[in-house]
Amino acid sequence: MHVLFVPSWYSTIDKPWRGAFFHDQARALKRLGLQVGLAFVERRSLSRLTPSALAESHFQIDCSQESDIPTLRMKGWSTFAQTTLGSLAWSQLMRHLVKSYAARYGVPDLIHAQSAMWGGWAGMRAAQDLGRPYVITEHSSSILMGRLAGGDLSRARRIYQRAAGVMAVSTVLGRSVDRIAGTPLCEIVPNAVDPDFFTLPPVPRTSAARFLSVGDLIPGKRIDLLIRAFARLRQRQPEARLVIVGSGKEEPHLRQWVHALALDEAVEFTGPLSRSGVRQQMWKASALVLPSDCETFSVVLIEALSTGLPVLATRCGGPEEILTPELGILIDRDDLDGLADGMRKIVTGPFNPLRLRELAVRQYGFRTVAERIFSIYERVARRRPAPLHISAPLRASASLREMRKERSGT
Repeated sequence: MHVLFVPSWYSTIDKPWRGAFFHDQARALKRLGLQVGLAFVERRSLSRLTPSALAESHFQIDCSQESDIPTLRMKGWSTFAQTTLGSLAWSQLMRHLVKSYAARYGVPDLIHAQSAMWGGWAGMRAAQDLGRPYVITEHSSSILMGRLAGGDLSRARRIYQRAAGVMAVSTVLGRSVDRIAGTPLCEIVPNAVDPDFFTLPPVPRTSAARFLSVGDLIPGKRIDLLIRAFARLRQRQPEARLVIVGSGKEEPHLRQWVHALALDEAVEFTGPLSRSGVRQQMWKASALVLPSDCETFSVVLIEALSTGLPVLATRCGGPEEILTPELGILIDRDDLDGLADGMRKIVTGPFNPLRLRELAVRQYGFRTVAERIFSIYERVARRRPAPLHISAPLRASASLREMRKERSGT
């Protein structure tokens, strides 16, 4: 079976860590024996546009093997991605790229779009171009939080209703998808963790209280709350340390909190790290802390558990479907006292690293998740239509006409 992944976001030169779980899913399916490819149009921020950056990215198509996954990338720039018109323009480029992929590697048996907005829209249109079915996995917090409206909401409904299979990474997200679709059609298939990479540390962890946060530094992640809770904990445990991995617009504000609370010597901002760097921090930590307001799943939780690291997280969607008392501690959102108390308890709790890893790998390991996805693929592929002949790419004039029709919602 030949499957093409069409993600809504993915790694770029500037943000190589983005969408790593899409790549993991593709690798997991490849290990199961499928032929898996990926197509993605990069949208680098125009704030990074320089002559040298333009030489790297000028909407050319690059083809490479990324961890043995055939990957076509269009090295592009932002098409005003935060607007509907810009997203429709990006979707047209994705359709062009999918046709280029099919011309090079053959028509896939099905397209697997990752998130409705906007990989799902591009995947739906590309599937029509190729005469193939498509499935979709929803990951987006915008769907969970009900942020879509107007034409975008109508497009999401159409994407779900026309898909041959619809998945969501958590039950709470699946309910949101079903509400948009107007009918119960969503199956729950979680994200996967690579147990061969996220392993137990090569040497045992120390008993020191060292807390780890991994994620974008944006308001919804509530790292400000974590810093305030950590300040309270330090009054009892002055040796405690906090490591914050990631970058984002909240970083200056968070550094101000650290300085105001006299925590400069106890809190480390590492900036964004490679996956190896994140794993190294997990190996040195006592616990992972995730105080978010909203998470549809949170892959970092299962990555931490796979290394034998207990987790403290908020009840914000996905985490409560992952964590049991054996794996970590759940607290309410925006609960400063609960967060400080949870940090104190989790480093003294009876968490067995071997057991944490065993449970995480059993439920979220590559083979377990890949087999669940493959069963959906098999069901979809039984009614496979004949492939279309793929020749020249879409003409620019035709693409513009299509974009105008899509913008009008027809």
